[in-house]
Amino acid sequence: MSQIPTLETERLILRPLRREDAPRIQELFPDFEVVRYLYSFVPWPYPDNGANEFLDMCLPQIERGERIIWAMTLREAADDLLIGVVYMNPGGPHHRSFWLAPRYHRLGLMTEAVAAFNDYFFDVLGNPVIRSGNAVPNLGSRRIKEKTGAKLVDVKPDASFVEGVFDEEIWELTAEDWRANRTRFVAKREGA
Repeated sequence: MSQIPTLETERLILRPLRREDAPRIQELFPDFEVVRYLYSFVPWPYPDNGANEFLDMCLPQIERGERIIWAMTLREAADDLLIGVVYMNPGGPHHRSFWLAPRYHRLGLMTEAVAAFNDYFFDVLGNPVIRSGNAVPNLGSRRIKEKTGAKLVDVKPDASFVEGVFDEEIWELTAEDWRANRTRFVAKREGA
């Protein structure tokens, strides 16, 4: 994982996160709709220097190859501004996590980003399974997992999220299930 690739979709460019993204993260992230279902290690209220602290922590991890973080940007936008983030943490309990600014919700953008992530995770890196989790009330995250073919494998009680304590759904997606569902996913998008 020494070189982080740029991933491209029909409407998105997922490029490596960089220090210059700090002002945009600081603009978008301190929104309760963004953070409410993130795990409680995320500080809330989000501090004025939160984006820089986040980058101070994450950029060295990226350099060491411990995780990959992509900035989601709109392909059609000339400004290359981040609208959300997709994380890959291969050694953690959850391999994939993400957030997206609310004004970009319900457009299918995160589903598109997750498809690019899954292709890379399975087809390039050769991993057999993606594990991910979400707070039970986080229906948007749940729907993305269901669309990709992930299976609910566990529900853990009393997980701590920014908004409070909720049960946590644990999902797994195998490479085989992704490939079967990706075909249907692509066909739906092309037929729409």
